[in-house]
Amino acid sequence: MVKQIVAVVGLVIFVSPAIAQQQGASPGTAPSAMTAKPSPAAVQPGSILDTNTYPLQNALQSLQAGQASSPVVPSVSAAASSQPVVLHRAPALASAAKMPPTLDATVEPLSDSAKKAVAISDAQRRIDTMPEPGKDGRVTYTFGAGLPTVICSPLHVSIIELQPGETLTGAPAIGDSTRWELLPGLSGEGKSAQPIIILKPHTGGLDTNLVITTNKRVYYLRLVSRDEEYIARVAFAYQEDEDLRWRAFQAEQEQAKQQREDAQVVAPVTVKDDYSNLYFNYQVKGKNPSLMPVRVMDDGDKTYLTMPDALLHLDLPALVVMNPRLKGEKAQEIVNYRVKGNLFIVDRLFDRGALLIGNGKTAESVDIRRHDPLITFKTSATNAPMVSANGGSK
Repeated sequence: MVKQIVAVVGLVIFVSPAIAQQQGASPGTAPSAMTAKPSPAAVQPGSILDTNTYPLQNALQSLQAGQASSPVVPSVSAAASSQPVVLHRAPALASAAKMPPTLDATVEPLSDSAKKAVAISDAQRRIDTMPEPGKDGRVTYTFGAGLPTVICSPLHVSIIELQPGETLTGAPAIGDSTRWELLPGLSGEGKSAQPIIILKPHTGGLDTNLVITTNKRVYYLRLVSRDEEYIARVAFAYQEDEDLRWRAFQAEQEQAKQQREDAQVVAPVTVKDDYSNLYFNYQVKGKNPSLMPVRVMDDGDKTYLTMPDALLHLDLPALVVMNPRLKGEKAQEIVNYRVKGNLFIVDRLFDRGALLIGNGKTAESVDIRRHDPLITFKTSATNAPMVSANGGSK
């Protein structure tokens, strides 16, 4: 309706100067001899401003009342003078009844479940996710803790760094693809390659969202553009990876503990009914009670040293055994042993040995001797002097 009224008024204004010029000039009169235009206060009957001759008001009222399907347009003849202008109807414009209805008139109200879903989504978007400073100027968000916001600027580029080893499963989807430039990139090679998303807005004052899909997760971010403020690099911390690393660390600790326990496990001492296979006659000499074995025995195959509990909180001593097959200092060998609680297990027999701890002036030693020499060994070297912890002979 408004368009029709505007068309009529515009056309009348367009033809008014031509009609007035024709009415003001007589046939055969030069343009310079044309009569002057009447003043607005002196409107002559039959002129272009005479509403009786051109009832525009009536046409306007008819259009407003909906009685006319198309506007009336005056047709001006080239020879028109004082004769009334004949009015013709213009082609009918598109009817307002054929226009599609507005969305507000057709959308049904939301159900209670839909309203609740919208409220939940809105609450999730409003969670204030606090970023943390990262390496090389990165702004780090915890993935899944809220809606990360990336601030961009028209004169700068911002990058979003994903997890190394991730791969994009599709093109990132942005809400405003007209006023934002988006370009995927890749840093590194192989399995450790890191996907990168490069962003740049065309202008400030924009607010949209971005969805990135990878083989591991889906990223949902808010993008905001400012004229000057921007974030250069955005990265993420992944809680599930922290949990995996912690569980792996715990598994390593448990494995190491089990290995230590397995190393301490020894076959039980085979004790005959008459205990004839156990030998306890060992002599122990030393000055440090916490380093002196409480008991020394062997079963004909292994030697067992029961140590005081205080040694469990100290450094373990070294065990040096005299080899009867050798002579001099070469006869002294450092022998390994296993630990089970406060029990040292040596996988051999020896006539003479020593426990050494420390060095220099703080060195301490405990001498261990078997009362009955082993008949299978040569006894010629059993009386050779033992080297003490500080390098002297005993």
